[in-house]
Amino acid sequence: MRWRPLGAVTTAIGLVVLALGAADAPRLANPPVMIAIALLIAAAVLTLDDPAHSLVAAVPCGFGRRLAHRVALVVPATLACLASIGWVGRRADTVSGSSQILIVAAALGAIAVATHVLLAQWRPDVAAPVAAVVPACWVVLGVTPSSVPGLAEVTDLWLNHPWAVCACASAVAVVAARRI
Repeated sequence: MRWRPLGAVTTAIGLVVLALGAADAPRLANPPVMIAIALLIAAAVLTLDDPAHSLVAAVPCGFGRRLAHRVALVVPATLACLASIGWVGRRADTVSGSSQILIVAAALGAIAVATHVLLAQWRPDVAAPVAAVVPACWVVLGVTPSSVPGLAEVTDLWLNHPWAVCACASAVAVVAARRI
């Protein structure tokens, strides 16, 4: 597993939060915090990349089981990264910590994993990079003003109903992983 993206993004976000605290910056508004969470989730999804997919495709252990093992390793590391960034942000008084950040991160993570699983059926070599772009694009589309009617409602769905997004994306991921 490639842990460098997760470590690099966590370090960069932590340094930015520390610098904001040292500069006596005001508390961060929602868009920068959400973009930081999206980058962290994108880095976590990059660790789900399975470079040996074609090599182990003939092994009796299926894709769903291999993905479950990777997710079981990545989720605690990602939660530790989120907690450390939240701790640094609260110490620097730049980020208000709440449990809402965890459920929003879970919703974005479920969307990214579902995208990864769906793409792995056809193109396993690009599934992780494309799935990593999805949460970042979703957040950026949600925080930028748009003239397209209905786009804000769709992009804010993960903020307004994160439990429903988690449930739907997880169901899609489980059903798709069983088909591979």
